Amino acid sequence: MAKTTKSRFELFQFKLEFLGLKLVIFILRLMSLEAGSALMGRVWQTIAPWTHRHGRTLDHLALAFPDKPTPELERIARASWRNLGQTFAESLQIDRLMADPSRITGNDAEIIESMEDNGGGGILVSFHHGNWEVASSVAVRNGVSPAGIYQKIKNPYVDDLVARARAPYYPAGLFRKDQKALRDLMKVAQKGGYVSTLVDLREGAGVEIDFFGRPAPSNPIPAMLACRYDRPIALARITRLPGVRFRVDAVLIPVSRTGNLDDDIRLTTQAIQSQIETWLIEQPEQWMWAHKRWA
Repeated sequence: MAKTTKSRFELFQFKLEFLGLKLVIFILRLMSLEAGSALMGRVWQTIAPWTHRHGRTLDHLALAFPDKPTPELERIARASWRNLGQTFAESLQIDRLMADPSRITGNDAEIIESMEDNGGGGILVSFHHGNWEVASSVAVRNGVSPAGIYQKIKNPYVDDLVARARAPYYPAGLFRKDQKALRDLMKVAQKGGYVSTLVDLREGAGVEIDFFGRPAPSNPIPAMLACRYDRPIALARITRLPGVRFRVDAVLIPVSRTGNLDDDIRLTTQAIQSQIETWLIEQPEQWMWAHKRWA
């Protein structure tokens, strides 16, 4: 009986959360993208520093930048929260953002063209910087049909809503993260298609590499697909500009070819994470420092 009561309460809670999210989306769509983004940015920047995640954010910043004074770390942390709030607002209406191509500039077309000139297909990776939801949308606007993978949200109603909003930007399939999803991505890569994924979250069973001088278990899937199927890897940084506008900076990551698959995966994964580290040193304010990253 207790389990049934708990399940009913949890279901009721899920529905309340879903209705709350729908209300937020309704309100945001009554506003311009700029106004909604700015509002959510201010809300998150005001509320988040009072949560336990703010302490974790400051701890991570101190690990990455031990020479920066505390006031500077606090400034970066608050800017990071503002960026997350803005990304939240924009991602709930990604269709409106992508309907205006002028909002996104960068070298993405050049990188995609170079991959196409070399036979097409490849691994498109990004990280939680700026508005990372733009990354796969940018691939689609360049005529690419990527497949993707996502982490299931605990609330099934919210999970379904978010998955349906993202699906148009993963024409080759958007798979929930599990063993079957990995097999699906392998099939896409093997056939010469494109796979798009984020690579900066802590991966407990991943490859341990160096990140800001500390061991960091990292996502090996992009490197594994590239090394196994001889595909190029493009890493993109999405940088937020004023007025809900973004710049894409993409680079091709060198894929290791030692002949030892395990070594190649580790070395290629390190190359990806080292480039991310370089970019974060340049622009730490737009990364999601609150998530667990190190071992």
